[in-house]
Amino acid sequence: MITSKTKWIEFINKYYKYFLIPIVFFTHKLLFFLTDPYAQPIRKLTFQESFIQNLGLLFFSFILVYGSVRNVNRLNKRLPWAASPILRLIAQVFVQLMLSTIWIFIYQFVVVKMLFDVNIFSLITSPDLTPGIRFVIWRFFFTSALVSLFVSLIITGRNFRMETAEMKIQAAQLKQIAAQAELQALKLQLDPHFVFNNFSTVSALIEEDKALAQSFVENLSRVYRYMVQNIHSDTITLQREVKFIESYIYLISIRHGDNVRIKVNIPEEFLQKRIPPITLQLLIENAIKHNIASHTKPLNINIGVADDMLRVSNNLQRFSNPSQISTRIGIENIKSRYRIVSGKEPVVIETADDFIVELPLLD
Repeated sequence: MITSKTKWIEFINKYYKYFLIPIVFFTHKLLFFLTDPYAQPIRKLTFQESFIQNLGLLFFSFILVYGSVRNVNRLNKRLPWAASPILRLIAQVFVQLMLSTIWIFIYQFVVVKMLFDVNIFSLITSPDLTPGIRFVIWRFFFTSALVSLFVSLIITGRNFRMETAEMKIQAAQLKQIAAQAELQALKLQLDPHFVFNNFSTVSALIEEDKALAQSFVENLSRVYRYMVQNIHSDTITLQREVKFIESYIYLISIRHGDNVRIKVNIPEEFLQKRIPPITLQLLIENAIKHNIASHTKPLNINIGVADDMLRVSNNLQRFSNPSQISTRIGIENIKSRYRIVSGKEPVVIETADDFIVELPLLD
C-alpha cells in the first residue's frame, strides 16, 4: 500500500531540482549576510533595483543547480566514483568551481551593469576601487563558491542514495527469484517419491481386482492432478489440502489396509489458513517410510490443530534396521519450503512414544 508519505517522497525525488533552486537562493543570501552581518550597503537600492538583483540571483541559482546536475551525471559516466574516488573528487570540485566562477562573472557583469552602469572587469581592475567594494565582490565570489560545492554535494549524495536504493531493490529481486527457484526444486523432489510408492500397488491390483484397480487409479489421478496444479503455488488453503488428503488416504488404505490408520480432525475455522501444498502427504509418507506398520503394530497418524498450529503426529515404532537408501525428502524439505515462503519453521517433537510435527498456519 502506497502511503501519502511515500507519494510525497517520490514527488520530491522526481522534482528535487525545483526544490533545490529556492534553497540555493536563500542559502546564498544567508551566507552572504553571515560573512559580514554588520556590513553597510554601498548604496540603498530602490525596489526595482532590488527586484532586478534578486531576479538575477534566482536565475544564477537555476543555472547553478541545472549545471551541477549535468556535471555530476557526466562525471558519473566518464569518471565513476568506484574507478578512482580521489581523482573523481578533485575533478568534481574543479569542474564545479569552474562552473560557478563563469556564472558568477556573468551574473556580476549583468547586475553591476544594470544597477551601476559599470563594467565589472573595469571595476575590478580600477585603481580607484575602494576596499569596501572589493570586499563585497570577493565576498560574493566566496559565498557563491561555497553554495556551488554545497549543491554538488547534495546532488552527489542523492545519486548515491538512489543508486543504493536501486541496488537494494535488485538484490531483493534476485533473492526472490532464487527463493522461487529453490522452492520449485523442492516441490519437484516430491514427484518421484510419490509415484514410485504407488506403481507396485497398481500393478498388483490390475491382476487381483480390476474394479478396485480402476478406483485406485481414479484417486491416484486426482492426487497427481492436485500436485501438478499446485506445483507453482507457494501456499494453499488448508481446506484444499485436506480435500486432497482424502483421496490420498484412500490410496494408503488400499496399499496398507488397517496397518495404517489416519484420522483428520480440523475445526472449520482453521480451514482458510494456508500451508505449503503437499505438506501433509509428505509427512504421512515420511511416517510410513520410517515406522513399522503391521496388523499387530498399526501405525496411527493423527492430523489436527493445537495451539493454532497444525499438528501431525504418529506413534513411534521405528524399524530396527532402517533402510540405508533414502531420497532425503522429509522434514528438511518442509522446513525449507516454510522458510522460503514465510520465514517460519515447523516444530519437530520426538518423545519415546510419539513423533510430532507442528506446522505454522499462515494467513
